Order: sequence, then C-alpha cells, then structure tokens
Amino acid sequence: MIENSKCFVISLPRSTHRIPQVKRIVQASPLPTEVIAAVDGASLSEEEIAGVYQRNRYRPHYPFALRRGEIGCFLSHRKAWLRILREDLDAALILEDDIELEKPQFDGSLQFALKHAEQGDYIQFQVRETGPHPVCMDSICKDGYRRQLVQPHVVPLRTTAQLVTREAAYRLLNSTRVFDRPVDTFLQMVWETGVRMLIVEPSFVKEVSEQLGSNTIGHSSRGLSWNRFQRELWRPWYRNRIRLQSLRMMQANGRKGAPSTSSEVARRRAA
Repeated sequence: MIENSKCFVISLPRSTHRIPQVKRIVQASPLPTEVIAAVDGASLSEEEIAGVYQRNRYRPHYPFALRRGEIGCFLSHRKAWLRILREDLDAALILEDDIELEKPQFDGSLQFALKHAEQGDYIQFQVRETGPHPVCMDSICKDGYRRQLVQPHVVPLRTTAQLVTREAAYRLLNSTRVFDRPVDTFLQMVWETGVRMLIVEPSFVKEVSEQLGSNTIGHSSRGLSWNRFQRELWRPWYRNRIRLQSLRMMQANGRKGAPSTSSEVARRRAA
C-alpha cells in the first residue's frame, strides 16, 4: 500500500491559455499537488538534445526522428520521476495539463490504485478504451465497485495520467538517460525498463485537449505530406514489432510482465 504520495501536474509555462485548466486540476486533485514546469523542447540547444537523444539506440528501431516537442515531453516526465526520488515519495500521481478528473469517482479509482500498488509498478489511468487485450491480475485487484487492476499484453500509449512508484521512477531514470523514441512508446518496452505496467479500470480521467487547443508537442494531423505518408506506412510495422516482443516477454516471464529486478533486466539485455 502506498502512503506517502503527492501529485505533480506537468504544464508548459508558455501555454498560458491552459492556466485555468491547470487550476481546475489542482483543485480537483485529492493529493497534495504541485505544478511542474514542463521542459520546452523549442528552447533546447543542439548540445542539450545530443546529450539525451540518440536515434536507433534500442530495438526494435523507432522509425521516426523525434520532434523537439516530443523530446521536451520526455524530459518533463523524467523531471517528475526525479522529484519522486528527491522528495522520497512512495509514489506520485503524474498528470498532464489537458485532462479532467471526473469527481468523485476518480478519487475511488486512485485510492484503489494506491491500496494495491507495489514498488516497481507504473499504473496508467487511461483516457480511452483499452480494448479486450488486458490480462486480469489476482482477484485481490478487484473490488465491489467493479474497479480492477489489469496487466496488458501490450502497454497502451499515452502518458496523460499515471501513478508512478518510487522504484519504477528509479528504474525509468536509469534506463532513459539517453532515449530514441517518445516517452509513452519507450514505456511499452518493459524488457528495457524492468517496470511492471498496469492499468486501473475504470479511470474516470477524461482528455480535454481538443477543447484547450494548441497541441504542446508541436504537430498536427491535418493535411497531407510525404512525412505523414511515411508515418502511415511505418507505424503498423513498428506496432507489430512491439506487440511481438511484448508477447515474447510475457511468455518468457510467466505472464508476469516486466522482470522484477534490475539484475534480471541486465541479464536479458546480455542474452
């Protein structure tokens, strides 16, 4: 059970139009809450980017170059993970600034996650349906209110809302000193992180980015371009590679997901 916890809301300082939403999140959060200034990828120097970003570092290779906004997003989450260790928290609820907490139901889902989380867990509060793929865990992870923790075959994307334990933060910081893909995509690779990825259902977290406007990652899905065409070609290939590797990992580790210790992660890398 997690006792010493806090909430961090990640928000880009120059996105002043989101300040009212950030205040809403802070007021709705059931935990002591602090706003963390997101890293602005647009302001990073080439030297700073070269120090943290290296293409094709991990397999399967991520087929796209990262945008500055994606690099800034990754560094922002690393900033939050580091705060967990520096403040010696058992865990932290990390929220991005484009969500709405559906009260009071969210409080129940969070308390359920805090009650059943173990050190080394990273628990997602997804903002969209996860589909039929999750594998239910032990019955102790269910309650009379139809809440449950599930372990997915393939970790869903998004870092909109999550409960990150201290041990998970430590492992993630160690494995992401240099990265080659977006943060949510990297989190899928539990064979690299050694973190057990779980989902709490239902989450009662809603995404409101469309209402807020101005995507802080810095890209749009509108219009046609050669770059977008390439992404549409490569994305299914990459997703299939991640799916196959994830299923192999589940089978090799007795369907328990990520290796439970850093030494086991190192052993798998050596193999």
